[in-house]
Amino acid sequence: MNTGQMLLILGAMALLSVTMLSVNRVLVEHGEASVEGVSRLGATSLAQGLIEEAIGKGFDEVVLSNPPTSLPASFTPAGSLGPETGESYPNYDDIDDFNGISRTDTTEAGMDYTIQAEVEYVDPANPDGPAEALPTFFKRLKVTVSSPYLSNDTALYYLAGYWGN
Repeated sequence: MNTGQMLLILGAMALLSVTMLSVNRVLVEHGEASVEGVSRLGATSLAQGLIEEAIGKGFDEVVLSNPPTSLPASFTPAGSLGPETGESYPNYDDIDDFNGISRTDTTEAGMDYTIQAEVEYVDPANPDGPAEALPTFFKRLKVTVSSPYLSNDTALYYLAGYWGN
């Protein structure tokens, strides 16, 4: 082999090395995006499941049997939202019992998730913000799901309203 052929072979090897590094980088990035997508789908499913479970419950403890005459003032005070004494998940009877819940779940694929829920009264004129510490006819449930496989948390919201019996 002469010097010209040797230089061509070295150039071809350098080009092959650069190409292989680029292909490897693309495959790794695609794999990470794929895991993120599958994880996001699982997180959304878990959040939606908890929301569906919560909306199957009553709006507030005081209206489960006979609604009081002074609504919304008789609803559970904003500072007391959460399970009543003696209640524990999954035996909740109203939406605000889900306030402060934090649990972990592992999917069939072996991915671990942490699910947290917050419930607060909201102002009907501004459902994105909390009410001024007074009960209203609307509660917002926020379910946040986190996982080591997600680049950021997934949060879903549900606005529940009381319309009477």
